[in-house]
Amino acid sequence: MPGCGPRTAGQQIAVTIFHVLNKKQTTTNQKAPPQMSTSKDETNKQMALASICAFGKAPAKQDDRTLKLKDILREANVLLGSNPLPAEYDFDDTHEIPLHPYQNPPKNNCVIAGRAHQTLRFEMAEQKRLINITDEDVVVEYKKQAGAEEKKDIETLASLKLWREHGWDAAGQNFKIKAFAKLDQGDHEQIKLMIYINLGVGLGFFLPDSARIQFRDGQPWGVTRDKAEHGHYVYVPGYTKDGPVCITWGRKQQMSWTFVDRYSDEAYVIIDDIDTPEKKRTLDEEKINEFLKKCAPVLGEADRVSPA
Repeated sequence: MPGCGPRTAGQQIAVTIFHVLNKKQTTTNQKAPPQMSTSKDETNKQMALASICAFGKAPAKQDDRTLKLKDILREANVLLGSNPLPAEYDFDDTHEIPLHPYQNPPKNNCVIAGRAHQTLRFEMAEQKRLINITDEDVVVEYKKQAGAEEKKDIETLASLKLWREHGWDAAGQNFKIKAFAKLDQGDHEQIKLMIYINLGVGLGFFLPDSARIQFRDGQPWGVTRDKAEHGHYVYVPGYTKDGPVCITWGRKQQMSWTFVDRYSDEAYVIIDDIDTPEKKRTLDEEKINEFLKKCAPVLGEADRVSPA
C-alpha cells in the first residue's frame, strides 16, 4: 500500500510523542479511587474530639414544684418597661474574666465548671474583683456530686438545690445562692432579660456530635441531622442578634436560637441575691421569699426532692 514504507526518523519521533501525550491524557482522566474511612480513622477522630470536649450532664429532671421565672417577674418590667433590650449584650465586655476550662475537659464535670464560671461573675459584680477559683475547688465539688470514681452524670436540678441549701467551697469561701428559677428556653426574650440584668442563664443540652466539630472549627453551634446524645451544661453571660453566647471548654461559643430550641432540655436563672437596681426592678423579691418560706420545711435530708 502506498505510504506504508519505512518511517523516516521524523515520523518515528512524531509517533512516539503522540503515544506519550495520549497516555498522559488517559491517566489524567482516570479518577483516583475514593478514600475509604476505616474504624481506626473514626477512633482517632473521636479521640481528638474527646481531647477538646467533655460533658457530664444527666437528662433533665422535671419537678412541678420548682419555682418558675414567670411567677416572680414584675409585669411592668418584663422588657424593662419602655426601654427595649439591646440587640447584643455580654457581661464580659466590661469585665476581664479568664475563660478557664476547669478540667472540662478531660473530666465530665460540665455542671460544676459552669457553676464556677457563674460564681466568678457573681463575685466580680458584688466584690468588684476576680476571685481565685481553682481546678481543685471544682474537682472536689464535682466528686461530692458525681462520686469519687466520677462515673455519675450530674442532674442540674439536684445540683442547684445543693448550691442553694449548702453552698460550695471555692477560693477560700463558701458561696450560696438565694434561689433559682426555671425558665422557658423557648422564650428568647426571657433568656436575654436574665443575661442583661447580669444573672445569666444556665442551659442544659443534649448535643449532637456536630457541636463538637463546630466548636473545633471555630463555628457557631447550629442545627444538623446528627443524633443528640451528649448531655452538657453551660453558663451563658451574653447574647448577640444570632443567639446566646456561652462559656464552654475554655472559650466563648456562639449558638443560634434554633439550636437552643432544638437541643436544650432545661434552662435556669440562678439568683445570688436581689442586690442591684436592675434585679430589684425586674424580680419580685417578696414572692421569692414567700416561695422559699413554703419549701423550707422539706429542706435538709429531703433536699434532693425539695422544690427550691
